[in-house]
Amino acid sequence: MKEEWNEANVEAAMRALDVDFQPLTDMQASSAYCSKVARNVLWCFFFETREDSPLALHDVNAFAFDVQ
Repeated sequence: MKEEWNEANVEAAMRALDVDFQPLTDMQASSAYCSKVARNVLWCFFFETREDSPLALHDVNAFAFDVQ
């Protein structure tokens, strides 16, 4: 079944990640941190790709900033 790409379904997917995705803790990051990052990546992807007012490329691309 194809779900609509909306905030409620993305939040449900983020909760599902907690059940389905169980990263290992290693020297670089804890499993809790890796889980949080996975949820945040999905959340950011939603804001970048939503139909109504997606974030502009310069708001999400780390290389778009001209730091001098």
